[in-house]
Amino acid sequence: MPHNTQPLTALLVFTGLNAVLCSTITPVYDFVCFLPYWERRVKIFSVFLNLENQFSDPCSFTGVC
Repeated sequence: MPHNTQPLTALLVFTGLNAVLCSTITPVYDFVCFLPYWERRVKIFSVFLNLENQFSDPCSFTGVC
């Protein structure tokens, strides 16, 4: 005997779960994207990149070209 399915219940559960997930994605996204860790990481990377560019140019290192 096949199992009786309840399509309306499944549809309601699926819709409710999607509604909950959609309503919680914005705070999670904001928390992850605006975490101070990322801002510090970008700042450190830009400082490193500036130092690397400064020392890669032989004119700026010796002052004579």
